[in-house]
Amino acid sequence: MQDRNNILDIFKGIAIIAVILYHAGVFTYGYLGVDMFLVIGGYLITKSIMRAYQKGRFSYWDYICNRLVRLWPMAVGIVIISLAVGYFAMLPDAYKNTCETAVGSVTFTNNFVQYITAGNYWDTSNDFKPLMHTWYLGIIFQFYVIYPLIFMICHQCSKNYVRLNITVLSAIFVCSLLFYIFQSTNTALNFYMLPARLFEFALGGLIALKSLIGMKSFGGRRLLYLLFLLILILLFVNSSFNVNKVRLLMAVVLTSFIIVYSEHCEEDTNFNPSKLRILTVLTIFGVASYSLYLWHQVILAFYRNIVDDDFTFWSYLITITLSLVVGLLSYKGIEQPLAAYTKNNRRRKYLVLGVCGVMSLGIIVFSVKYYKTQGVVRDIPELEVCLNEPRTYAPQDYNARISQLYSKPFPSDNGKKNVLVVGDSYARDWINIILESEVDSINLIYSQDIESDLRQKIEKADIIFVANNGAIDKYVDYLPAMMKKRFYRVGHKIFDRGIGGIYNQTRMTGDYTHKEPALISEINTNERMEFDGMYINLMDSICDSDGRLSMFTPDKKLISHDGLHLTRAGAKMFADCINVQRIIKN
Repeated sequence: MQDRNNILDIFKGIAIIAVILYHAGVFTYGYLGVDMFLVIGGYLITKSIMRAYQKGRFSYWDYICNRLVRLWPMAVGIVIISLAVGYFAMLPDAYKNTCETAVGSVTFTNNFVQYITAGNYWDTSNDFKPLMHTWYLGIIFQFYVIYPLIFMICHQCSKNYVRLNITVLSAIFVCSLLFYIFQSTNTALNFYMLPARLFEFALGGLIALKSLIGMKSFGGRRLLYLLFLLILILLFVNSSFNVNKVRLLMAVVLTSFIIVYSEHCEEDTNFNPSKLRILTVLTIFGVASYSLYLWHQVILAFYRNIVDDDFTFWSYLITITLSLVVGLLSYKGIEQPLAAYTKNNRRRKYLVLGVCGVMSLGIIVFSVKYYKTQGVVRDIPELEVCLNEPRTYAPQDYNARISQLYSKPFPSDNGKKNVLVVGDSYARDWINIILESEVDSINLIYSQDIESDLRQKIEKADIIFVANNGAIDKYVDYLPAMMKKRFYRVGHKIFDRGIGGIYNQTRMTGDYTHKEPALISEINTNERMEFDGMYINLMDSICDSDGRLSMFTPDKKLISHDGLHLTRAGAKMFADCINVQRIIKN
């Protein structure tokens, strides 16, 4: 421990706690802890590479092997645990996604997988994915592969390679920073991809290189404490200041200052973290930050999938404590012994990497197999899923077919009522309810949000339904024309952020109902006051007097596969509960 930078370990401890609390849903900006790790990572890796060059023994292959030995075994471990637990606890959609991210995790490409399949990091569906967070391993390993090549080229091109490195890293820093700032059309690209993250690594690298050519540390402990205070405010204060890019850049700048001052304080013999117990605890968390990072999301996600997504005080206490305990035990029992076992022993490193390679290949074969079966691993009567015919599990196809069949102009006058449904996937759900109601003598048309011919469709429509996830404000320019027709606003429906917890709790308790989310009840109440008799409250039709939802049909079929949209059984249940024929024929 004597070779470690205690200040940075304390800082990493703060960062990892922030990340854990963010994923637990406690603090809005705790995700910035990852950005702090990236700056520190650039600093530490640069020092490691330059130290090897000064000793004249830098080897790119040894460097990559060391990084793999550090990252790969633990990553393989959490993937195996996630696949094993998910096999018994997850519904097909969730398990299919786990198989996708399992392949990305063991190949260090999960940032690409997340970018393609999830896109928005802040999508609440990510809370239920046990391997979502390994996008970080992808981006950091890709950095590890590319970064040393810069030093190797500079070392070959100039005797004063340190200054050349500074020039090249400065250029990379500026280009990456400008890309991050001005690339505003694709936030997922900024979050998941290395080009928009390189400036964080490069800034840490520049600090390390500057120290090699005599940059003097300045300031003292009081300024360092001030920086720590500013970081804590940035991470843990949920304020109205939500300009995410500015907040991230502030976190990066403050991290760089703390790195600079850390060297000064390490030279201060009067600065002893052990004098304050809280600093000792944070130091331990910082040292074990990799294990803590890997395990916390696995525990939080499976708690949400198996127990409940509606966290109480005890839920927070249990999951956060368990994340810390398991992470620390993993560090003490696996990560630390493995580091000691492979230290300065190339043969043992190759052995570990060989085992990881074989296990990763097995993981890939297993994951691809169940990805192809749509994540179906057993019969699930509640979803009408049959293992022998996994393709029968197609609730998304049931919803998506609406776009193919009903996105067309109204036919010429044929004596039938023209019914127009406008909106997003919620509108497609409403069309399924109409179809399951077997309403006859209508021309049913779907407009996916605001299409170019929406006004023409409104003009020809007799009855208009608007159903979308969110406020109706986006259609405000079209509402006057819609209101001249028979108009209905279809209410909001969210059964739960993830249906897995409901399914597993039902299997354990036999309770087939679920408490209605308070936010949805509030939204429906407000919109019902606005639209009065033109409002169709879907949730009321399946909600009892105690405010509990019937999440299953009378024959015990789930009405939703993802907490938002309807299965075929769900659409039939709503069709039975709502007299759609009366609404249309009124």
